[in-house]
Amino acid sequence: ISRKLAAEDRQHWSADRELVSQGVANLASGFAGGYPVGGSFSRSTLSRLAGARTRWNGLVAGLVVFAFLPFAELLESLPKSVLAGIVIASVLRLVDPRPVLRFWKFGRVQFANAAITYVASLVLAPRLDLAVVLGVGVAALVHLWRELHIQVPADYEDGVLHVRPSGVLYFASAPGLEDAVNNLLAEHPGTERLRVD
Repeated sequence: ISRKLAAEDRQHWSADRELVSQGVANLASGFAGGYPVGGSFSRSTLSRLAGARTRWNGLVAGLVVFAFLPFAELLESLPKSVLAGIVIASVLRLVDPRPVLRFWKFGRVQFANAAITYVASLVLAPRLDLAVVLGVGVAALVHLWRELHIQVPADYEDGVLHVRPSGVLYFASAPGLEDAVNNLLAEHPGTERLRVD
C-alpha cells in the first residue's frame, strides 16, 4: 500500500523504515496496554480519497473519531452496507488489472503467473500472504520447468551439424542437450564436424 501511494506521489519509500516504525509503535502500544498497531489498505486509500496527503491525517482522524464518540449511537443505525460501500469506493481504484494485462506482450507464461496471483489476491483477501505465496510458487515451478527444457535448433550443411542451444545450461538441463545432440547425430550419420553456437 505504502509503495503504491509513494509511487503516485513520486516520493521515496523505505520498507525498512516502515517496518521499524510499526514495530516501535507496537512496542509502545504493548507497554501502554493498547491495541496492536498496523496499516490498513482501506483506511489508507479512504484517507487518500478524502484528500489526505501527510502523516497528520492519522492524528486528525483520531481526534475526529474521539469527538464523535458521544454521538456514536446516532451512527449505530447506519447499515453495514454503507460502510461496505465506503470501503469499496476507496479500494476500487487500486484494483487495476492493466499492469497484469501488459504482461501479455512479454509472454504468455508471465501473463498466466501474474493473472493467477492477481485473481488469488482478490479471492483470498484479506489473506494476501497466501496469494503472494501462490504466485511465488507458480513462478518457481515455471522457472524450474523452463530451466529443464533446452531448445536445440540445428542446421546441417556439407557434413557440418550446426547446433544452437537456447535456454539455461546447467547440470540438470545438460542431459537434455546431450540427448538432443545424439539424436541429431543419429539423424545425420554423415556428420564430420559438430559446431555448437
